[in-house]
Amino acid sequence: MTLPAEKPLILLVEDDHGLAELVREEVLLHGWDYLHAATGRQALEILSAQRPDLVLLDFSLPDMTASQLLDQAELPPFIVTTGSGDERIAVEMMKKGALDYLVKDIHFLGALPGAVERALHTIGMERKLAETQARLRAADEYLRNAQKMESLGRMAGGIAHDFNNLFQALQGNLESSLRKLPAGGAGRTDLERALKVLGKATSLAHRMLDFSGKGFRRAEVLDLNHMLDECLATLRELPGAADLRVVPGADLPPVSVDPDQLCQVLTGLVANAREALGADGTPIVISTGIVDPLAGDAKDGAWIQPAATAGPMVCVTIEDKGAGMTKEVLERAFDPFFSTHRPGRGLGLSAALGILKAHGAGLWVRTAPGQGTTIRLLFPPAADQAPEPEPATVAVAGGAGHLALMLVDDDEDLQETLGEFLREGLGYRVFQARDGVEAVDVFRKEQGGIGLILMDATMPRMTGPDAFKIIREMDPGARAILCSGFSEEAGARVAREAGFLEFLKKPFSLRTLQEHIVRVMGTPSEGLGKP
Repeated sequence: MTLPAEKPLILLVEDDHGLAELVREEVLLHGWDYLHAATGRQALEILSAQRPDLVLLDFSLPDMTASQLLDQAELPPFIVTTGSGDERIAVEMMKKGALDYLVKDIHFLGALPGAVERALHTIGMERKLAETQARLRAADEYLRNAQKMESLGRMAGGIAHDFNNLFQALQGNLESSLRKLPAGGAGRTDLERALKVLGKATSLAHRMLDFSGKGFRRAEVLDLNHMLDECLATLRELPGAADLRVVPGADLPPVSVDPDQLCQVLTGLVANAREALGADGTPIVISTGIVDPLAGDAKDGAWIQPAATAGPMVCVTIEDKGAGMTKEVLERAFDPFFSTHRPGRGLGLSAALGILKAHGAGLWVRTAPGQGTTIRLLFPPAADQAPEPEPATVAVAGGAGHLALMLVDDDEDLQETLGEFLREGLGYRVFQARDGVEAVDVFRKEQGGIGLILMDATMPRMTGPDAFKIIREMDPGARAILCSGFSEEAGARVAREAGFLEFLKKPFSLRTLQEHIVRVMGTPSEGLGKP
């Protein structure tokens, strides 16, 4: 039988003290706890201080009827008892929510335990159903929010990728124009200023990739306490009067994180905490430790992003005693451009959420108005990993400069800009293709004459990795560098898996491009003059 508690509390509201004593004996005999009220007023006083699991309610009390008592207070589940067998009373009470109706006759004490057990079973089942429904509603709400954030993330990632392609063409043209101007020449300042603005735009695109969970991640296996020490100076410089108190945990396993990105996440969270505290000077506590995501007080908070793995995780906790958040604010706190302080402030905490997602980290929040906010970042312990192989290098002894380059990209502006730089700026022969299908055709015709392919990752008809797979089947010694506006970590992984020599993240500078090409091909002078 399902009971609402280990020892359910039964409140008897009965003015007959002799009968009340007999009921008390039955209640205690069955292992239940017992309270007694002889009047409606006494019952109201008890109900204001305690919440019994079940009420045995006499219909006719000295100071009021059961109906009048129900009009004055919301009772817990109850069974009505009466000395009258009036069916009208039974119907009235059942309409008001009574679980059962017992007549106080010679069978009353014999029937009472069974009626109480049935009621407690019903109460227990209803509570379990309510808990299940609440969990289902929470899961459904989380799923809707996750789908919304996933859609926004994909859109942001796609936009950032397209922007990076545009920025690549812009950067190439600006740098090419600078190369053609003499030092101190008219117009250099304007071009340099444009490059500086372009750098800011590129940074914004990177933040969009962070939000999408596909941003650059320079993963290092490190001690979280050491990383926190290095970030602390930045955190202390944030505006606000609140001091920071750090409580490091002992014997933490190492984690695989990008220290710069994690510091960026902590900076955003601590800045929010300082704004919530205002000028009262209450410290913000940052602690580290090992936490089981499913144990302890996890049920008291909300998972903004569930932990990626079960079992103990390495945790950073940020706790403040500030204003706290309502449920409605918490639901939007990690949305892009949401702020309760100054609307439209940027990607803010949504970028932090994307960074944590890319790390496979969980984000848990407990907050309430006037009770402050506790945020936990949970990271899986770093797995033992074999060191990654060093990027492949190609000796250029004997020269490879007599071979041509092939530039493969579906962006016409980028094709024109980089093609001109490679031919006129560096002196290479260059073949060009607009997608993977064309790249395969060109390589088949010029097989043996192409020393290096600069291959975009995402193109219509055929992607760069798919095209390079076919090219390597024709010539296992074919060499290529993968270029993409997506994240460096994801791009580098795809490049390794597909056999590319290196990965270049757009937008890159012409100098960076030149260094990568020369490292593989040598210079055109090693076997090739300008065309």
